[in-house]
Amino acid sequence: MVAFYGLPPGKYACRVYVARGDSLGEFWGEVNVTVESFKVNVLEFRRQTPWISSVKVNGREAGERVQIEAGRVEFEISVTGGSSQRARVQLGVALTGGGRPVYDAQRTAEVEPNGTVRFSFTTQLGPGSYVLQLWLSLPLDEKMLIHIGQRRVEVEVVEHPFNSLDVLAPLLVALALAAAYAAARRFKRASAPPTR
Repeated sequence: MVAFYGLPPGKYACRVYVARGDSLGEFWGEVNVTVESFKVNVLEFRRQTPWISSVKVNGREAGERVQIEAGRVEFEISVTGGSSQRARVQLGVALTGGGRPVYDAQRTAEVEPNGTVRFSFTTQLGPGSYVLQLWLSLPLDEKMLIHIGQRRVEVEVVEHPFNSLDVLAPLLVALALAAAYAAARRFKRASAPPTR
């Protein structure tokens, strides 16, 4: 709760921003209020701007960190509309690995109030550590954006256990031995004299 005291009577606009850690500050919306003498105004505020509501990696919900297997990786980012009106949002995506860019894009879409729009992309990733950075903005015009959200996900990519020679070599030897044993049994049955 935030309280303001001693404001002279008049009309005010209260803009709400939320800062999280190293965040740029997310704009959540604006509410207008008329202040009168000797009257207490209580404002209830609901987020009016869209937000990044979900990040999935290979179909699994990703929190701040996710671990997946190397190979084809699908990212799905959901943006939910705010409570006030239809909005055109711009999503910035940057995926880096080892300090180098792997994927970089900006996408724009319309989102309805309390509706959801999904952005997705697919890329090949080898074993290693990656960082997915997301920025959500409301474009005001061709040159100006309002920052309304961001998200960071650490992605740890591990080698699939069957891609490792430590696991694959003994498995192949066991399969070869089983095949040889089965062939030997078939040969033994085929060469045995018929029984009456």
